[in-house]
Amino acid sequence: MGVPVYDPDIDIKLFKVVNRTEIAKGIRTNDRMDELIEIQLDLFLGDGCSVRVSKGVKEPAGTFVLTFIDREVQDLDSIYGLVEPMDLVEIRMAHHQWDKEAGYHLPIVMRGFVTELRRTEGIGEDGKPERRVIVSGHDYGKIFQTYQIIYINNAAVGDNILHSLPFSTKYNIDVTSAPPCKQFVAEIVEKIGQKFINNVQWKDSHGTRPFATLTPLCSSVGTISNHQVNSWPGGDSIYGLIAKVCDVSNGFNEFFTVDREEDVGVVVRPTPYITPDGKLISPADTKKDWYPEEVTVTNDDIVSITTSRSDSTVANVFWVRNPPFTYSNDMQLRLNDQVKPVEDVPNCNPKLYGIRMMEATIYLGAPRNNAGESPSETKMKEVFVTEEEWRKEHLKILQKIGQDAVVFESGTMRLKGNEKIKAGGFLNVVRNGVKSRCYVEHVEQEFLPYHGMFTTVKFRQGTGFIERSQYEKPYRMELTVSGAYGDRNA
Repeated sequence: MGVPVYDPDIDIKLFKVVNRTEIAKGIRTNDRMDELIEIQLDLFLGDGCSVRVSKGVKEPAGTFVLTFIDREVQDLDSIYGLVEPMDLVEIRMAHHQWDKEAGYHLPIVMRGFVTELRRTEGIGEDGKPERRVIVSGHDYGKIFQTYQIIYINNAAVGDNILHSLPFSTKYNIDVTSAPPCKQFVAEIVEKIGQKFINNVQWKDSHGTRPFATLTPLCSSVGTISNHQVNSWPGGDSIYGLIAKVCDVSNGFNEFFTVDREEDVGVVVRPTPYITPDGKLISPADTKKDWYPEEVTVTNDDIVSITTSRSDSTVANVFWVRNPPFTYSNDMQLRLNDQVKPVEDVPNCNPKLYGIRMMEATIYLGAPRNNAGESPSETKMKEVFVTEEEWRKEHLKILQKIGQDAVVFESGTMRLKGNEKIKAGGFLNVVRNGVKSRCYVEHVEQEFLPYHGMFTTVKFRQGTGFIERSQYEKPYRMELTVSGAYGDRNA
């Protein structure tokens, strides 16, 4: 039996952002680092080292953890002495070698900022000294996660703020009225995120590089509550604000960053839930929203897989409230709607599962007439004429999410490395002719020198159980399944 052999490749560059001339006031640094612009970090990978890059759609920022051999860099110092928090790292990798001579770059996996450095020194199992440097950090989501909204109200720092509209006044972002979600996100990215990047003191020509550009990729429809924004308490983060007022924290929308060759995209889009027949629940739309390439894996790619189904998220009574845009109290709305359990759907029948309630609070309002909108947004406004209709549409979405939860799978897959698999996309799994589909919530790319490259996927809404239920003898079909390391029957 032949064994397939692969030759993964990796490229890790560090770009100096922290241009230190003093450790503290009056304590100068040695001038040996004045000309240091970049460090090719992958040259310091060796046995026992690793590169782990992870990103999820439910996390404020992706993370990376890089473990290197502690060696001298360019006759200057250890990596530990040269790298500082907020230096920029660009990580590229692929499971197959690419033709570098043709000018092709390895695919970008993550760009991000260093958060922490650690140096370990000790004696290994062979009795020899070991020194390692661990560099960890976050992707560009870190900007929105750590950038705090603070109102000092001090003219000396430009915070002589009108108390009624503090956010609008300080950041020059138009929330004097209720702006559309797309406009609000675009202004946040431009006037806070991009402004932060522009203020970074890049060395050389880094300011013209792709990692110096943030691009908003917002397709979520709705109206921002100007009251929620301007009453946002000081001390919380930009991400916290977006998560609330753009309906990210309640699961109706997603917020994450995506690293592309030309820029770093900031994605805000409807969460792609599906029905048991595989259809996307509106308003998610793979043609309108930003999505990564849909990838297919087979038996040959799977190292291990764990799946589960549960009734923990099954619900049959549903309710949605919208405090910023609803003028009736919640109790009155419940009385008017005469809320009752869903009894005509077998996957959430109260006779089997009991009475289970799922509630959500939304903060986006119905779309309004705004300039520069797309035809699809105009069409949405024809459907949602009133705030009450907007709320009831979210109630329908919530019911579609909860009523069939018991038949969907969630779990993890460990695969041969595949840099094309990204969080926020769909993954097709083909095993012995049976094709299922799942949504990728979280991805970890792992590069281990002398061992290989691996991809670990955390997924939800897998249709494996739905598909196998339609076959006469699904278990017997599984008995001939091969895996990433060959035929199990060989």
